[in-house]
Amino acid sequence: MKNRTDKILLAVFLLTLAPYAAFFAYCFSELPLSITPPQQALLLYSHSIPMFFLQLLLCRKGETRNA
Repeated sequence: MKNRTDKILLAVFLLTLAPYAAFFAYCFSELPLSITPPQQALLLYSHSIPMFFLQLLLCRKGETRNA
């Protein structure tokens, strides 16, 4: 079960990372930035969604050492 959950977390991470990366590239394709305030908020805070799933995956994969 643990391996299946890891695969699901990895898939969700990649599926949420793709739109964020595309939006990030779109926003920075032209400089200076000419995006609206809602787009600025989305750019600043939407990274937390894929990073949340990455953090869950890394916490599951990490090993604890007993001293």
